[in-house]
Amino acid sequence: MKIKYFKKCNEKTTSIVDGFKEVGIKNPDLKYRESIGKLNNIKNIGDAAANKQMLDLLKKGKLIKSKTKTNEDIYIDKLSEIHSFIKTNGKKFFYSWTHAQPTFEKAKQVVKKGKNSGLTCIVPTRWALDMVGINPIGFYAKNGHFTKYDNNMQKKLIKISKENGVGLTVKQAVDKKLLKKGDILTFKERTHTVSYSGKDYICFDGGTAAEEKGYNKVGIKIDYATSKWKNVKINEILRWKV
Repeated sequence: MKIKYFKKCNEKTTSIVDGFKEVGIKNPDLKYRESIGKLNNIKNIGDAAANKQMLDLLKKGKLIKSKTKTNEDIYIDKLSEIHSFIKTNGKKFFYSWTHAQPTFEKAKQVVKKGKNSGLTCIVPTRWALDMVGINPIGFYAKNGHFTKYDNNMQKKLIKISKENGVGLTVKQAVDKKLLKKGDILTFKERTHTVSYSGKDYICFDGGTAAEEKGYNKVGIKIDYATSKWKNVKINEILRWKV
């Protein structure tokens, strides 16, 4: 999430309306201030206490002006959408590359018709990439290396192979704050690909969920500090460009 802050207003300013005008807002009416209050979790805009809270933040340069979702935010939102659908319709998904649908929309159509759809570790990642405008045809990991990392993907993602979590387990990399939300990971000498959720040690992974517990119980979110992959080292990372 990209966050922008207002410039600081004068320390001696006593009115939030005057403070906004000082930083270039021509008409800081109640509706506008309510929208800014929502961004900053300030309630009851217009009350003296809320006005003071907002003005104090503005004086410090810590009042949020806008929040914009990044590519990785949107990508993880798509994976979360996939996860929720699979968890809800778990009995319609099983571990199979041959029966996996080319897109998430196609999978939904198949399931809604009462038929089954296959899934593997890479399928949720491929579906989410497709949903954010990246053609994932042929993309997967073999023996720890990404395949089909073509020009289409290079426009959005950087391959990291020598630092920032490479050579560590997911837990080690997260504990060292080396992984970023939306990172796509493959593992040393393994044909396995997952996407890091940005929270705790949770990754989106179709294969492990299918093999170990079944989608009707866990969907595709897996804790990589406790899964069977907990000791496997990261070999390559694809990271969204800033």
